[in-house]
Amino acid sequence: MDYKTVPEPDMTKEEFEMIRDFIHDKCGIYFAENKMYLVKNRLSKRMKDLGINCYRDYFYHVKYDTTQKNLLLWLG
Repeated sequence: MDYKTVPEPDMTKEEFEMIRDFIHDKCGIYFAENKMYLVKNRLSKRMKDLGINCYRDYFYHVKYDTTQKNLLLWLG
């Protein structure tokens, strides 16, 4: 798949805060608001691989994954 032809979804401030807080709770890593671009870029390829088009949907996909394997893939 050519990732350059598929536009990245926009990340809202609310989505960023949900994801940031989840990562902080699970891994102890905190991302300041000025690092939204970093979180967005790290997640976008995985989302494309899974066919997920929205950060909120990806958040719930990872949060409710009982294997927790997706958590490790967040930070690549």
